[in-house]
Amino acid sequence: EKIFISGKVPLRNKVKDAPKPDQDFVGPTLLGSSKTGITNLDADRGEMDLVKNTADFYEYVTLYDDSVILNCQHLQFFAKPTKDKIESTEAYKARDEFPDRLEVSDGLELERVLAHDRVVISRSLPSGEVQKANGDHGHYEVKERKVYLTCDPPGQPRAVTGQGGMVGDNVVVDLENQQVFVENGDGLNRRKK
Repeated sequence: EKIFISGKVPLRNKVKDAPKPDQDFVGPTLLGSSKTGITNLDADRGEMDLVKNTADFYEYVTLYDDSVILNCQHLQFFAKPTKDKIESTEAYKARDEFPDRLEVSDGLELERVLAHDRVVISRSLPSGEVQKANGDHGHYEVKERKVYLTCDPPGQPRAVTGQGGMVGDNVVVDLENQQVFVENGDGLNRRKK
């Protein structure tokens, strides 16, 4: 029913149709697009519930591919059973689309991911721009392909991009179009050296 893991947990997820090392490929992964098709997760400990289709990872959690890094203290995955076939990532790529459904295993798809405590997401765009956002909580709805960051009051989540930084009620990181939005935002004051 459950699997418990402790003592520096490294997990690697490779999409079924991931490229061979010599191929020139950029394909979708859990966090965005990757040249390798591999998503990595490192944590101090974890628990997988095979009945409820959930997984929890704790303490110094890092989820990353070759362009996006998400850090937090507690990361939760929720999957749901499905009877229909989920398209391959190669099919989405052929249509130049980001997947709105991610298969965890046969008959199981990823529904959402929750991150808690000192959540930081950063990514490097092909243009060289680095985007970074942080908050107390992160909520990733797979179908929407967006990560929502919030904070417990009185804190506010923040985002920093090439254009500057802002704090606001919510920060939305769009994984498909590589944009960051701040709802009800105010500009951050930059420190002078």
